[in-house]
Amino acid sequence: MSQEALIWLNGLPKGEVRLKPTARRLLECLALHHRHETGCYISQARLANEAVVSRGTVNNCLNVLEREGLIARERRGSPARGVMQTTRYHFPFEPSFERFKRPPAVLGGACHVGRVMKTSDGAAFVPPTVQELDASFRNHTERKEIFHPDQFVAHCLDACGPGLCTASRRMITDTNDLVIGWLKAGYSLQKDILPTLRKRTSRPRTKEIRTWAYFTKAIAEAHYRRTLTARGGIETKMGGKG
Repeated sequence: MSQEALIWLNGLPKGEVRLKPTARRLLECLALHHRHETGCYISQARLANEAVVSRGTVNNCLNVLEREGLIARERRGSPARGVMQTTRYHFPFEPSFERFKRPPAVLGGACHVGRVMKTSDGAAFVPPTVQELDASFRNHTERKEIFHPDQFVAHCLDACGPGLCTASRRMITDTNDLVIGWLKAGYSLQKDILPTLRKRTSRPRTKEIRTWAYFTKAIAEAHYRRTLTARGGIETKMGGKG
């Protein structure tokens, strides 16, 4: 590890940069391979081996690190021709970082939901609306377009009221995959998920909510009731007859 990488890594403000242990471990591995003369070059296979995680986890963590502005990736070679070289990772303390830093709307070379608008101060990313996110997930499943799971989770957290206390918010983010599970089940973010979250967290609770699974049954029932008319049924409850 170069001296500048060590100083930068140790100087990261812990209160502002909150990473899960695996992402932190990947960041430390990247910093360990930084050399003053050449920078940081390391393959994903080696990263996975050193961090003792899967290649999929490496990809997810690298996306998080890039989104948080802690790294910038320089992909070298031609994917179209099947010729790729080891990725070069740039850090904020390097002059080259700004040149390869991607705007928030771009990750992994593909556009996410949202818009990049030109302002007097430069480009600014406009977060997607709930309607755009609902449509984007359908596009993702049908046409394999890239979407950003954290955008869905952010809207879910915003919808939750005093019933989801600070401690609950901290714990529940460890189960964010369940939110994507709701979407895969066909539940609408705008019409099923967010209204249910608002209703179930409108008042303070005595017990903490530790997982998104707490809301799953209520969301499923909300979706069932909402789509009942379209199905031409007369049931008033899941599994029951009117």
